[in-house]
Amino acid sequence: MSNFVRNMKDFIGKIDKIFILLVFYSIILLFLVKILPTFFIAILALFLIIGSALYWGLVGGIVSPILATFINIISFYVTKQATIRSLIVGSIAYFAIGILLGRFVNIIRNQRAELQESEGRYRDLFEKANDAIFIVNSKGKIQDLNPAACKLLGYTRDELLIKSLTDIISPEDLAKKPIDINRVLNEESITVERNLNTKEGKQVTVEINISKLDNDFLLGIAHDITKIKEAEKQKLKRLHLLEILYNTTQKFSESLNLEKVAYEITRTCVEDLGASFAWIGRAEAGGKVTLLYQYPTEHPYTKDLNVRWDDALEGQVPTGVAIRTGIPQVIEDISADQRFEPWRMKALTEAGFITSAAFPLTTRGHTFGSLNIYSNKKVFWF
Repeated sequence: MSNFVRNMKDFIGKIDKIFILLVFYSIILLFLVKILPTFFIAILALFLIIGSALYWGLVGGIVSPILATFINIISFYVTKQATIRSLIVGSIAYFAIGILLGRFVNIIRNQRAELQESEGRYRDLFEKANDAIFIVNSKGKIQDLNPAACKLLGYTRDELLIKSLTDIISPEDLAKKPIDINRVLNEESITVERNLNTKEGKQVTVEINISKLDNDFLLGIAHDITKIKEAEKQKLKRLHLLEILYNTTQKFSESLNLEKVAYEITRTCVEDLGASFAWIGRAEAGGKVTLLYQYPTEHPYTKDLNVRWDDALEGQVPTGVAIRTGIPQVIEDISADQRFEPWRMKALTEAGFITSAAFPLTTRGHTFGSLNIYSNKKVFWF
């Protein structure tokens, strides 16, 4: 019903052209009625029906038989060459041909319109998808891609259309996991992690699902998981740090040779954890924090460093607060954090530190010192 309504709207929109053409053709046939036999008039009327049905579909297939029948009636009375029975049979044939042909044309047009609408809808999804989408041939040559793929890799569409998968996957990744296109061509969908090279020379990690399309084309949908992988690395790093700090506390609580253990702990923080400098301070009864050990031992940072753990001004720094409260103190940016004010210039200009942290050392419920770690990296703790 909706298709018929749509066809009627199209018909109404073209009514002027239809009316002019049909009237013009009908007038010509009416003039030919006196010249040509009824048989030829019937054939020309049939052409009128076929042409109308092919051009205007079902509406044309209904309207044109009416005009054709009218012309045949006039021809019948003018020439007297046909019978009423043949006139009726011819009219029925006209309507049957017009309706069937018009209906067939409408079905074809509707299917074509639905196909175009479906293609447009999927193309719209393809273009607006947040994930990068690649279509490649059986040799890995890129045939099509969406804007998200260009944004992910930093290339223009034309630049990527002349590349293959081997051009954008990092060589190290290819060496570990060669591309197995035959596996996908055997109609096995696969999901793999790949490191892709951007135009700027950076690497992004993606999880890409690859499946087979028609004509041995492959569809790849790549989801950027670079931030997720980085977060996983940072999580493992934090777990490793916590493990080191836990072992540190255990060693302190179990050992009588504090200086030896302090050396091992500070060395581990620098060489294993990747810190720039580490030192352990012991909380004295008078509120002062004294240096127990540092690594590297020749580092000048702690020279003339006056640190306290009481309520004095020198006790408001991360080391003093960690000892006094028993809560770890993390400084992500020494240049901006007010807690590092007394030694900011010394840490930045002389030592080149960017981040730091102070961890309270506790045994039997008593905080006796602090492990202080420094790094020249912007992102070290988180």
